[in-house]
Amino acid sequence: MPQSLPQMNQSSESIRTALESLRENVRNILAAQFGGANFRGIDIVSQFHIDLKLAWKIIRISKANDPFECVRYLPGLGGWDIFCEAAKQIGIGTELADRTRQSFIQVKELGLAWGGDARGFELLAAGLARVSDPRVGLEHRKNHFSSGSYVWGIRAKSLIRLDVIHPAPDGRNIEMATVRGFVDVERLRADAPWYLEVPFCVDDLASGPMDVRFEPIDLADRGRGAPFLLKRLCSDGVPTFEAPKRERVPRVVELPIGSVGVECGFTLFHGAVCRGTIPMYRTPENEFASLMMKIQTPCERIVFDVLLHKDLIIGDVLPTGSMFSVLDGWRGQFSHQNRDRIPIDYEIKEVKSGKRAVGFEGFGRMEELHDSTLARGGWDRKVFRHFRAEIAYPPVPSTMTIDIPLLG
Repeated sequence: MPQSLPQMNQSSESIRTALESLRENVRNILAAQFGGANFRGIDIVSQFHIDLKLAWKIIRISKANDPFECVRYLPGLGGWDIFCEAAKQIGIGTELADRTRQSFIQVKELGLAWGGDARGFELLAAGLARVSDPRVGLEHRKNHFSSGSYVWGIRAKSLIRLDVIHPAPDGRNIEMATVRGFVDVERLRADAPWYLEVPFCVDDLASGPMDVRFEPIDLADRGRGAPFLLKRLCSDGVPTFEAPKRERVPRVVELPIGSVGVECGFTLFHGAVCRGTIPMYRTPENEFASLMMKIQTPCERIVFDVLLHKDLIIGDVLPTGSMFSVLDGWRGQFSHQNRDRIPIDYEIKEVKSGKRAVGFEGFGRMEELHDSTLARGGWDRKVFRHFRAEIAYPPVPSTMTIDIPLLG
């Protein structure tokens, strides 16, 4: 979450004060000309005789709810001088115009010292604004995707996850299926590492792996060992992975060095049905079914689907989502969740229009994925409610979670 004022350092407090002064001076100039706040960009153009782009920036500064919102709309000194000189020419007053110009110079000087350059100033300011603009976060995450693709040497169009959660026949546990998909993976360097992590289950205390067995969704993969590929959804020439030299939990496999993913991209899906001791009811060790999606591949979009059996929903309490840094439950880091939280708000929406609504642009086989997974578990689509979360340009590395309260 954005920092509150007591947590700011001295530099950011000084910049907030300077920005508040700048915003107030701009408001005073416009109020002196228009007699209030009822004006448009075209009104400023006609009255101050400045261009529309500069007028638009002046309006955004004057109407910012938080001073740090002003930073991304600051013009250059030349543009600011034009505005201040125009204020003098139409009789606003030399003193107010000069005071406004000086407050702008102070903001620029403090901001450059704080952020290093104009871009750094904007980036730091976005994290301190009390009122967040989703477009600002999206813009920065998109830039992070571009630079992250270069740094990590790998990228994908979409990351997809599907979890289907159903009561087990014993009435005490749940059984589920989980699928992870990587659409249009492109490796930018032949030696760029890329890993697939095999699904695993731990309790809320991360005290150890739960007694769960994983079975392939595609029965043709029986006996091959995880990760189990869903070959019907994989592209031709799907890569062969290598086991790591040292085993670890959770288990991972690695894409070896070579031309795979460099000469042409590939699409890959893997998944499993999970059966065993996964509690349906709340215990001291488990209060939630937390579905964690570790994001280690820069991508343009994540689509996370959950098909949740209606009997597992408590009244109107629906799944909730959060974004964290590199959470690893196996290492007992759940206690750090609040500190590791990343300021990305995403909505978990319920998809109510039937299976035809499951598709999305960029991947036309989502319905097939749902159908094949449900068929493998022997589950009826009608007994589930479908929830979906989407994030554009998620930061890497990070962990996306969806929490489902267990029955009490």
